[in-house]
Amino acid sequence: MKKIDLRAIVFLFAALFLSGCKGKLEVHPELEKYVDFLEKQKTSAKEYIFSLFEDHDIVLLCERSHDERSQYDLVYDILGDRRFAANGGLLFTEVGSTGITEPVNAFLQGPDLSEQELRDTLLWFQRRLTWQPWARNGSSYDLMEAMYGINRSRTPDMMVTWYPTDVHLNWYDGIDREGYMKFAREKIADRDSLMAAHIIQVLDSVASARKGPAKALVIMNYRHAYGNDFVRDPGEKPDNTGRYLFDRYGDRIANVLINQLSFLEVKNGDEIYGPAQEGRWDAAFLVSGKTDIGFNFKGSPFGADEFDNWILNRGVHTYQDVFDGYIFYEPLERWVFSEGTDGLMDENYIARTTEYLEVIFDAESGGEYEVTEDFIRSMLMPWNQRIDKPYIEPSQLAVRDKWLVPAEVNE
Repeated sequence: MKKIDLRAIVFLFAALFLSGCKGKLEVHPELEKYVDFLEKQKTSAKEYIFSLFEDHDIVLLCERSHDERSQYDLVYDILGDRRFAANGGLLFTEVGSTGITEPVNAFLQGPDLSEQELRDTLLWFQRRLTWQPWARNGSSYDLMEAMYGINRSRTPDMMVTWYPTDVHLNWYDGIDREGYMKFAREKIADRDSLMAAHIIQVLDSVASARKGPAKALVIMNYRHAYGNDFVRDPGEKPDNTGRYLFDRYGDRIANVLINQLSFLEVKNGDEIYGPAQEGRWDAAFLVSGKTDIGFNFKGSPFGADEFDNWILNRGVHTYQDVFDGYIFYEPLERWVFSEGTDGLMDENYIARTTEYLEVIFDAESGGEYEVTEDFIRSMLMPWNQRIDKPYIEPSQLAVRDKWLVPAEVNE
């Protein structure tokens, strides 16, 4: 018997609830200021990003969790627009290590490949994508495939160039305990400043070569994308990639938050996430019927709200203190959790990962834990196929839906 997915049932009842309402939903009093504002907004998320490029060289996009797939449809739309490439558009992402930059762009901007050659190449990069010993994020595979596809119809001067920005460790070809500990001390500990330094080095080098700045889209998530006005302790600047970029480029950079869950608390060792502003924002967008829109935080009721995207420093900042703009792209029901890659786990990858994890466990626990290939295989094999499922839990939807008031229910 086929197993019933509880989340699918919840989404079905949500759809039935909304379809049973004549016309539209009533506006809950606590949503009025948001809905009134949204009714006047007409700019799509993509066009809002391009409007920022008119006055800024760099747009820093604060993405959702890396494994949420639907947000990347917007990214592909931006990269596929010739306006981005026409201004020397560069893409920087938190996902992906700097060490693959040269070979991955040789692939993305290289000759056409057969279907099998393309798949083999994508898997090769996916296995070496990051210093972390697993590549469970399916969105990165899709991003590489999308950029390759975009470049098929482009002349060399109009092709997408990708700069993975995370710190690099060539663990795939072997590393010992001392090498890993050195990497942890020198790279992981200073990860944000090193990512920013890499972006700055590339941007300044490109600007020098072309006798003027290029446009760049930088994608980071959560605190990495916060501006330099976000502080943890009074008088202490944050160790966030965004802060370093704002310090270097000032008014030449704008940062934008995409609709996402807020990091609310840690409970029994688990990070708990939920809709922003106790669900009011998502409810307001649902009532207004807006699913693809962008606007500046300043001058909006959203920007004046207390910043609750991060667990620390509640009550200190507003959203307009931390971000320049906001884009809403796809409601909660349409978010997709995407994990795993078909065919990722070949025997060589499992063996290399086992060796690397043995080094990590030895370095971090003093040899207290034993890592076996059977253990690694049981951990990795679920990621050997693409799994797409609803991202949002029923309990998270309920936080939003408590603000929904049917105007009139059909009899």
